[in-house]
Amino acid sequence: MQGTSPPSPFEIPTGTISSSNSTTSNSTNNRSSRNRGADNRFRTPTPFSFKRPMKYYNEGSKTHFPSKPIRPITPEYLEKANEAPLVLSTPQRLLVILDLNGTLFFRLKRNNRAVTPRPFLAPFLDFLFAHCRVMVWSSSQPHSVEAMLSCGFGDRVSKLDRVWTRKHFRLPQVDYERKVLTIKDLEFVWDGIAQEKKSAAADNNSNNESASVQVEFDQTNTVLIDDSMDKIQLQPYNGIALTDFDEDLAKSGADMELLRVRRYLEKLIYQENVSAYMRVHPYKRDYPLDEDAIKEVTSGESVSEEQVELTDELDDLANRLDKTLFIIMASAVSAIFILDLKGKVLISRNYRGDIPMSAVEKFLPLVLEAEEDSQAPAPCFTDDGINYLYIRHNNLFLLAITRKNSNATTVMLFLHTIAEVLTEYFKELEEESIRDNFVIIYELLDEMMDFGYPQTTESKILQEYITQDAYKLEVQVRPPMAVTNAVSWRSEGIRYRKNEVFLDVVESVNLLVNANGNVLRSEILGAVKMKVFLSGMPELRLGLNDKVMFESTGRAPTKGKSIEMEDVKFHQCVRLSKFENDRTISFIPPDGEFDLMTYRLNTQVKPLIWVEALVENYTGSRVEYLIRARAQFKRRSSANNVEIHIPVPEDADTPKFRSGIGSVQYVPEKACVIWKIKQFQGGKEFSMRAHFGLPSVKNLEDADKRPPMSIKFEIPYFTTSGIQVRYLKIQERSGYAALPWVRYITQNGDYQMRMPDSIKASKMAPI
Repeated sequence: MQGTSPPSPFEIPTGTISSSNSTTSNSTNNRSSRNRGADNRFRTPTPFSFKRPMKYYNEGSKTHFPSKPIRPITPEYLEKANEAPLVLSTPQRLLVILDLNGTLFFRLKRNNRAVTPRPFLAPFLDFLFAHCRVMVWSSSQPHSVEAMLSCGFGDRVSKLDRVWTRKHFRLPQVDYERKVLTIKDLEFVWDGIAQEKKSAAADNNSNNESASVQVEFDQTNTVLIDDSMDKIQLQPYNGIALTDFDEDLAKSGADMELLRVRRYLEKLIYQENVSAYMRVHPYKRDYPLDEDAIKEVTSGESVSEEQVELTDELDDLANRLDKTLFIIMASAVSAIFILDLKGKVLISRNYRGDIPMSAVEKFLPLVLEAEEDSQAPAPCFTDDGINYLYIRHNNLFLLAITRKNSNATTVMLFLHTIAEVLTEYFKELEEESIRDNFVIIYELLDEMMDFGYPQTTESKILQEYITQDAYKLEVQVRPPMAVTNAVSWRSEGIRYRKNEVFLDVVESVNLLVNANGNVLRSEILGAVKMKVFLSGMPELRLGLNDKVMFESTGRAPTKGKSIEMEDVKFHQCVRLSKFENDRTISFIPPDGEFDLMTYRLNTQVKPLIWVEALVENYTGSRVEYLIRARAQFKRRSSANNVEIHIPVPEDADTPKFRSGIGSVQYVPEKACVIWKIKQFQGGKEFSMRAHFGLPSVKNLEDADKRPPMSIKFEIPYFTTSGIQVRYLKIQERSGYAALPWVRYITQNGDYQMRMPDSIKASKMAPI
């Protein structure tokens, strides 16, 4: 463009378009937070200063600044956007402008025509074509746009109003051939449509009224959907900036952004002025999404609860299959061995036949060689192209050998699983039980692994068709349903006369206090343990006072406080997709006892039982202790089976004790005194004194190097974190009534308090 002639409606004289839609995503949030104040009034962005010492607008992707400055936002646009939003009684037909790469698709390489569509793209497009007029505005080259449309749109391409590519911007040659910061000015779209309408009216006679039916578009009825706020900064209240659809999101398949945009558009079509509504209610990437949005993605019709539950089960099954396939492909094992401490093979199973069985003879010499070199033998090592992975259990070695570059963590986990299953079968896993039950062990190994790939590892399922009793060792015509069922951890046909569920919330407190009384470390390790005695295939829903759940729903806890759990780990029966969406713990439980979930709270914990020690050391004669214990919890609670372990010198003798409660015992093999209190009520304080003779003379500095005191306790009906079970719902097709029981327990974990240095002067009266 040269001279002073006005630009064509399809030219952008002050902005440029980039072929990369992901280059400015890092600056989106900062820019939007600056531009939108608390009073919802837009602040005109400062034009880019080309005097700054920056070569690129985005250093990471080498995106240049445009060769021409960016114009400011027009006052007319801001005035129209500052109007009060008004709701229409009937929806209007909006113009929706779509970006492609980074918004609707992910393209791995510029020269690669294969693209990955964003999840829920098909139902999203069907919704748009049913309620809006749709066009594509992409800064990519025409052949790239054509490839993406053919892959992702299919027959829907014919429904598009128009398709704009990089050629429509008539960029200067220097900007056309490089990456530049792109600005999409909607004025050129509106002017272009108006120009086409005028041309159509001029070509037709005035009697032809079809040309006058065309609807004009402006900021009141236009929405631009892109992956960066920088590209829509000239009309910020007409743009929806999505999360950049990159490689990580494409691989996860868990993106639900288009569902949220659809929910937002359902409100926009009833607005008289889109820009006014979006100024007051801007689209957010955490826009609330309920189950109705998921139910309506296919055809706009409601879906039954059974279909939703089936969809959840299929999604969970697909996720587990993906993880299982990844684990299987990365954990091929050639052979499994069980050896004694002398390296003698007790059990061996060669699954793949790709290694000589004599390879096991090198295992023990390699381990002993590492021990002789004063090195801790590694749990996995390689020799002569063969990988050895092992664990030690009692007086046995469980060894896995493989030639492939397998996933070591998965193989080690499988070895631990073998040990757990065999222990559950034989109670004690040792050499004698191996020799007495080798037939059953071979059957178990054949069921647990096939051609070197892990298979069924649930002990309860294995016990259904591999039993210890001889008369039960019959070949079944068909395997149990749990083996081929989607719910592999629970068998069908379970019946109980009385249906009950017992749920225990057990929290262990880890605490370390120094000699001055300062807390150095504190954390809570929690576990939700269950005992399930339910018939059929019940569906359980557990609700906790989860802080994240209350914040996401905007509700406040009805009673007590909410907690924020960390490092949450669930049993495989929990539907993770359901938990990620609405923080509901939904599951079909295994039969019997299992751990539903574990969690951690890294928080400042007030010591529940505070213990102070005063040590008086008489050089070469005796040592005396004054121990005070105080329960720092509410009076209505009591700690049971409290044990306070006080370390004493190893050569102490002639003990004497006096305590106000409980019993005191000297344990010389542990070099400690154990003060036992059967029941310690909250708010109470007790003391104990101990006297020991010292037959030998030691350096006082060595005497003061004593280990810390350790405290054991259990407080029923009490939790340190304040976790609460809000509800436990049980549903089963037969509709039986079940009794849920909930219990809270707080106990010690690694609970230690360091002792102060001993004093020399006599401050205590003799016992």
